[in-house]
Amino acid sequence: MTAWNKVHAPEDIVRQVRDYLTLGYEVLDGRFEKLPQLICFIEDPDMEHDFGAFFERIQHNETASAALDLAIYACGFVSRTAANASGYSPLPDPVLESLPEIYEYYRDRASLLGV
Repeated sequence: MTAWNKVHAPEDIVRQVRDYLTLGYEVLDGRFEKLPQLICFIEDPDMEHDFGAFFERIQHNETASAALDLAIYACGFVSRTAANASGYSPLPDPVLESLPEIYEYYRDRASLLGV
């Protein structure tokens, strides 16, 4: 969330990503019934309100892209953890790939933003 407070990007994307991050906090707090909504950010079947759609619009904005990378990793990691705790499945590949072992890329993205 800190990264999104520093980003200059289209307001609709900023608002939607902040909403997904807030939803991630709710899922993290045990609101597992909201997990499908959070997974939609990672992989929307309609491809309208997910990481890929947002990335297409901001890919040339380095700071916004870095913040989006952090948001998707955070939401993917929360989704993976919550799915494990609640027995939710199946999970899309990007959720399964949100592993602690790949933190270095995201650490570098965070340092680009000064967070």
